[in-house]
Amino acid sequence: MECSQWYGAVATTFMAGVDLVRRKKAKPVGRLRRWERFAWGSGPTGVLLHSGLRAAGEARKYHIRGWDIFPDTAYEAAKNAAVLGPDHLAEVKKFLSKIRPMKAAFDQNYVKKLSGTHVKKGRTKYDLALQIKDDIKNFQKKTAFRARW
Repeated sequence: MECSQWYGAVATTFMAGVDLVRRKKAKPVGRLRRWERFAWGSGPTGVLLHSGLRAAGEARKYHIRGWDIFPDTAYEAAKNAAVLGPDHLAEVKKFLSKIRPMKAAFDQNYVKKLSGTHVKKGRTKYDLALQIKDDIKNFQKKTAFRARW
């Protein structure tokens, strides 16, 4: 079983690609094919991709969830960011509409021109990190996923 956790404009494009590959509406090309063990985190959005798509069949059991400073569904985020054309967006609307983000760990001091309402509260960055850790554990329990790295 494959899993990933993330959110944001780039992430919603990936999510759409996973759905299209899973339904055999597209082929896994470019990054969808080459990512294997990849961890990335920057800005207000958290990303943890456990394993990439090495073959089209691997998309069938992806579980996607993530963090964002806005409570919008992945569909709303993709639509607002204009990361997909209208035809592609319509094709993945059902899938992306089911994906809602968890609250993000966010510090306005690091991102001056962005603010959001869907953020975790904590006294220290360590408190926020522990909340993210709990999010990952709960996601793993819910999806019966165990990291293999």
